[in-house]
Order: sequence, then C-alpha cells, then structure tokens
Amino acid sequence: MARILNWGEDRRFDEMRSNLGKLAIFWIFQAVWVWTVSLPVTVVNASDRDPSVQAVDVIGWIMWSVGVSIEAIADQQKLSFKNSPENRGKWCNVGFWKYSRHPNYFGE
Repeated sequence: MARILNWGEDRRFDEMRSNLGKLAIFWIFQAVWVWTVSLPVTVVNASDRDPSVQAVDVIGWIMWSVGVSIEAIADQQKLSFKNSPENRGKWCNVGFWKYSRHPNYFGE
C-alpha cells in the first residue's frame, strides 16, 4: 500500500490495462483465490460452537504475528533500498530480500 501511495501506480499492471480480458481474468482469479483461502474461516465463524482457546490457537497467533512482521519489515527494507539513488536499477539484496526473492510470500 505504501508503495502505491509513494509511487502513484504499480507498473506491473501496465501491460494488463491495455487488454481488458487479461485484466478481468487476473482480478477474477484473485477473487476466487481469496474466497477459497478464506473459506475455512467463514465456516468456523458460521459455527454456533464457542470453544475455549487451545495451544494451537496461540501457536497460530504467534505464526501470524511473525509472518506479518516479516512482510512489514521486508516492505520497509525494499522501500528504503529503492529510495536510495545509488541503488537505482539494482536488484534489492538487503535484509529479508537477501535471502528470499519474495519475502512477503514467505511471511504469508
């Protein structure tokens, strides 16, 4: 989100904008993917049961916290790298980006 606010647009979509069919397929795929991934949460939230907090719940919360932290730190590291004039046109190879091409996916 910060990237779009700072740079104004996401150039990865430039090619798709000129082809409405390609753009529609891209967005429909994303919608189906989000619906599929969120389906277990939807089913659990629709239940009338009120279970107590278990150890696996706490482990899940910890895993989620670590993942979100990795994503936020990786985004900040890349933004700092890209904002540095001496890095113009270079591949980001600092912080989490040094170990993974897409640390946000790792965080998820």
